[in-house]
Amino acid sequence: MRWKITSGGSVRDNREGEGEGGGDGDVGEDEEVVERACEVVRQWTGAHGEGKVIVYGGTIRRVQMVSDRLGCVGYWRGVGNLAEKARRLLEWMSSNGGEGGWITATDESVLGIDDGNVGLVVHVGMPQTLETFARESGQGGRGGQKSESVVVIRRAWLEQQVEKRWEQQRQGKEDEREWEWEWDAVEFVEGKCCRRQVLDQNMGGNIDRVGCVDEEEMCDVCEARQMEREIADRRDEMGIVDIDEGSGADTEAAQGYQRGRRDYHKLADSDWRE
Repeated sequence: MRWKITSGGSVRDNREGEGEGGGDGDVGEDEEVVERACEVVRQWTGAHGEGKVIVYGGTIRRVQMVSDRLGCVGYWRGVGNLAEKARRLLEWMSSNGGEGGWITATDESVLGIDDGNVGLVVHVGMPQTLETFARESGQGGRGGQKSESVVVIRRAWLEQQVEKRWEQQRQGKEDEREWEWEWDAVEFVEGKCCRRQVLDQNMGGNIDRVGCVDEEEMCDVCEARQMEREIADRRDEMGIVDIDEGSGADTEAAQGYQRGRRDYHKLADSDWRE
């Protein structure tokens, strides 16, 4: 399983609705993250061809928006009678992949399936608990194949959650019941350390992990760090050093290095052909 966080739309100052009602923002904000999530699905399917995709919307509104944009099966608790629910699930489960292998649902407890052909799980917004996220992303790769889990967030949401945490600490409060998302879920999204490290420490009690290991599929945080190490090693081999501005060729080389780093992060945010 490979984990990745990406953002939808631009950071906006209007935060009305963010962090309220289980993270259901206004329609404009939902459109941004939904559009990015649909883009991820199309890119992944275009690169892989086979393999099914589950998009967890978190709310009925988002599920309906994803279903409309992708033209795929939408599933939630009140979607219809038992016959209609069965028809929708059968339509998806009988698919071999491609566009017919897309389905969107509010959450894992509603969908309640076990399909070994799921290669991508997308979350439109981070679930409120890390346990829920782990269960839902665990729908991928059950057939033994490589799989990916992607969380699409608004950067403004992440900033708000971090600000709430800091404010709690300043006030000497640590009661997570006062806000919607558990801190370990926010910490996972924040990406200051390996995502497997956050999962292991909070779910499995393994406090010794410091990053992804060789036999594992790297999370995006460890992948970026490895790339930065490789770039730094390459700089050393080329004799590039940090110097003041205005020093001619060396400055140009250093600026080229910084451009390369930016280009890498742009590529890591959009390339689904790995």
